[in-house]
Amino acid sequence: MSFRAMRSLVRSLSLLTVFTSHPGGGQPGSVAAKLSEETADLAAPVVGGAQLRVDQPYFDPVGRLRWAGAVTPPAPSRDCGGGVEYERLTRMLAPRVDEVRCRQEVPGGSPRLDKFLVGVDAAGKTVWSRRLGFKSGEYTFDESVIGASIEGLVLSDLGVLSPRTGQVLFPPPAHPVPGAPRSAPDYDFASRALFVAADRTFLVFDAEVTLTRRTGGLYRLETATGRRELLLPVAATLLGGSWRIEDIAASPDPQRILLAQRKEARGPGGVSFAVFDLASRRVIFEETFHADHFCKDPRVLVGSEGKIGFAFRDETAGQAVLVSYRWNPARHPAGKQR
Repeated sequence: MSFRAMRSLVRSLSLLTVFTSHPGGGQPGSVAAKLSEETADLAAPVVGGAQLRVDQPYFDPVGRLRWAGAVTPPAPSRDCGGGVEYERLTRMLAPRVDEVRCRQEVPGGSPRLDKFLVGVDAAGKTVWSRRLGFKSGEYTFDESVIGASIEGLVLSDLGVLSPRTGQVLFPPPAHPVPGAPRSAPDYDFASRALFVAADRTFLVFDAEVTLTRRTGGLYRLETATGRRELLLPVAATLLGGSWRIEDIAASPDPQRILLAQRKEARGPGGVSFAVFDLASRRVIFEETFHADHFCKDPRVLVGSEGKIGFAFRDETAGQAVLVSYRWNPARHPAGKQR
């Protein structure tokens, strides 16, 4: 086979894998009926100094999907104690929860970087604060936010905090370490997760994709027993690209969840919104967007009166894209299985 023919074959197989291993183009008249698609300009980044990043979709009082995308210098605050605030990221809008990143000067040494989660009321006042990460003996354990919903803020060690008060709703599973005063976490996830309060389980995306290996996907995890059940294998291409679940939300139907996904690949990849049926383990609706653009931060949220919002940053166009759907519980499509 000539080099040109081989290159054509690889390209064809790559495209075939994209369309067969990651089904797209869900019918608008199915479980989620598309209502509108709008755009909003992205805010220009602040040059130098501290900045506040919001980058969150939300439904306004009349039910219209909007984008809060401010990038501004944060107001002076005491959230860093004696340190200097150099970045603030809004993790939730209602209730509002910010991640504050601080730089603490250390006499005779390098500055120490600390992170805090803070609850903020309507007047902009901090109502609760919690440090992310902790030190136990000779060990230092980092923590990050990998899930944010009204049910709870999920940390990377699968500890769950109340977004209203910052109190621990579900302590992270941990095990004792000889010589350390505090137990070490059993888990350390970097991808997205959702806490299911009804049965105290987690839906966690955890996958690894290379040119020669494809493992993992979306799991249901029972921390009480350590049982891990693969619900949706990660979708990948022959050239090592993969679809990463970057947001998970509960739908109006407890048997179905909403997924916001981004194609991780060399070059443009696009994003997708999907509805996944937990009982049948099938994607029953999916729509992909902007496959030829560089996109990031896909988010999904549920509003009132059956409205669903899907939003993402289109870096190629310099815009936020806002897509509204209407939940249609009367529709029960058979769905597709990967």
